[in-house]
Amino acid sequence: MGGQKIQKEHIMQIKVARGKVKASMTRLENTVEDLILKNEILIRLQRLERLFKEFERLDSELSGEDSEIVEFEDRYFSLKLKLQNKLHAFNVSNPITVEAQNSSVVQSVQSISNFQLPKLNIPVFSGKFEDWMNFKDLFVSTVHSQTSMSNSQKFQYLKSLLSDEPADKLASIRNQK
Repeated sequence: MGGQKIQKEHIMQIKVARGKVKASMTRLENTVEDLILKNEILIRLQRLERLFKEFERLDSELSGEDSEIVEFEDRYFSLKLKLQNKLHAFNVSNPITVEAQNSSVVQSVQSISNFQLPKLNIPVFSGKFEDWMNFKDLFVSTVHSQTSMSNSQKFQYLKSLLSDEPADKLASIRNQK
């Protein structure tokens, strides 16, 4: 009898954990229309993938009759499509042709002396461990992954987003070269 009670408690714990994942999914679904920044969408997509994997893991521990994977998959695919469509809209709104790139390069060379990088909505990283993952995710999705930027532009962004110890360390590395 004791074994059945432990088994029932374990199943109940799994269902509670699965319910928390479903609640997180609901929060993502409720905020998708409010997303206006590309990096916000990318972060939500990453979160969605983690939620799906967690739900799949939890649901696999339950019997077939207790499974809710089909319903969750439907929600997952629907939300992923919405997020990808929003992301696609960013990429389509600024199509870059070869002629436009060549024209842009000529203009950049002509106006290099007054070149200024666009402002980003990334908080400055001061070296606090708890801020690292958020900073890294935002920087990678917004700057590092951009193939249209040169490495020196990416480096300038990085320099402008560091303060305190990280900024000092980066400056000392540059000075050693």
